[in-house]
Amino acid sequence: MEYNEREQYIYNLIGGVVYCNFGDKVHLIHESLPLDKMIANQIYEDRLKEAELRGVLSEEELVEQLMGIGLWSISEQTELDALPKRIENMKLQLYQAYFHYKERDPIRKNLRRLKDKFTELTIKRGGLNRESAEGLAMTSKNKYLICSNITDEYNNRLWDAKDYWKQPAKLIESLVREYAEFTMDEETVRELARTEPWRSIWGVSKIEHSLFDVPAIMFTPSQRGLATWSRIYDNVYESTECPPDEVIEENDMLDGWFIQQSRKRDEDRKKKHGFGDDKNVKGDEVFLFADRPEDIERIQSRNTATGQAIFKQRMDIVKKKGSVDVTQLPDSQLAMRQQAAQQMKSHGKH
Repeated sequence: MEYNEREQYIYNLIGGVVYCNFGDKVHLIHESLPLDKMIANQIYEDRLKEAELRGVLSEEELVEQLMGIGLWSISEQTELDALPKRIENMKLQLYQAYFHYKERDPIRKNLRRLKDKFTELTIKRGGLNRESAEGLAMTSKNKYLICSNITDEYNNRLWDAKDYWKQPAKLIESLVREYAEFTMDEETVRELARTEPWRSIWGVSKIEHSLFDVPAIMFTPSQRGLATWSRIYDNVYESTECPPDEVIEENDMLDGWFIQQSRKRDEDRKKKHGFGDDKNVKGDEVFLFADRPEDIERIQSRNTATGQAIFKQRMDIVKKKGSVDVTQLPDSQLAMRQQAAQQMKSHGKH
């Protein structure tokens, strides 16, 4: 994106309003007032109850029905559920390939394929859900939020929030469409947050303790996103492990850095609370008792990938043989061979 294009985005965003020309009249969409946001949540609850009383299916019921007629499948749902983790792992691979230039393009290609598939399935699932009770209620809520604070170019309110539904349907559709098109996607927001002219504006705002000239509660979604990402990039630049500029400038690669940092902190927390390699833990294993299935899952998740693989291998052997001496397990045998080799090496030094 060129500088002048970024500058145009910034000043449109700072204005905090969306222009909509309908007929021969200008309509300005302002961020909803706090009271209107509270009313919008009540509208959602009311419309949801009304839909349920009319027999409109919930999201879960609708998905089950659509599966029955082949418009959605268990395999699609399973793939949709699994894709975020696969995308996360691919981003981590991309960051880890920073010093291996030739490996990056294949990873980028696979990552793009996964993201496209996730978008495809998300759009399909979202389209199906729009006809559910929750989908209809959310549509009513969003229309109210968008149309509750409309003015002309002189800042005169054109109607009271509660009366928006009295306006022509085509006008409401135009307002909703313009608002959706104006809201910036994350890729655009991130580029603005890490580049000029916004970085200078952001730096000065921290000295003046003001931003967009309105309280934070009145920030538009794009303004909130820009402020959030600006702070995130501050944290990146201030980090003692700040990655190179090339990493920062590529969103997916920087996401990989975030993921690696997050997993590292998680491992450190596990060790701090007695899991993993800790100087206060005696022996190779820590045994914990679980009362519920979810406790078992939580405990098992604290194992490293190697630990989980060893656990699975042991369980497979126990299922086949019923019982087995721990010293006969493959990992125990390997450990004993390694220990013997180390002892021989030590004796050879004397």
